[in-house]
Amino acid sequence: MFDSRYLLIPFVLQLLWIGVDEFYFHQKRTLPKWERIGHPLDTITVLACLFWVFFLPPTTKTVAIYVGLSVFSAVFILKDENVHRREGETIEHRSHVLLFTLHPLVFISAGFGRRCIRRSPNVSHSFNFQAGNAHSLSAI
Repeated sequence: MFDSRYLLIPFVLQLLWIGVDEFYFHQKRTLPKWERIGHPLDTITVLACLFWVFFLPPTTKTVAIYVGLSVFSAVFILKDENVHRREGETIEHRSHVLLFTLHPLVFISAGFGRRCIRRSPNVSHSFNFQAGNAHSLSAI
């Protein structure tokens, strides 16, 4: 059995680290216009992925689109890094590396949580990976 609470770890880590980035690093310096516009756009790409995976039924087409949206979001957030490297501190740039690592893990966790795993009826917060199940990994 796999305890589904483990799927929350990337979400919690990303939430905490974004808080550090926004409320520590960004308070230490004045954010330029490109950054004030770029961060909400980054958030929109993440919300689009999460909306897609949690509110649309999993089919071959919707899973393929989800993967595409997730890849787009992961690449989109990189748009500012050359400027961040020049304008921010080294530690801020390194914190972004951690966020870039967590970004796809959040999408993978969301995908497993919604698409690939069937809730076990007997154990709260556990999932059962079963071959041949309509919601198993082989159904992707």
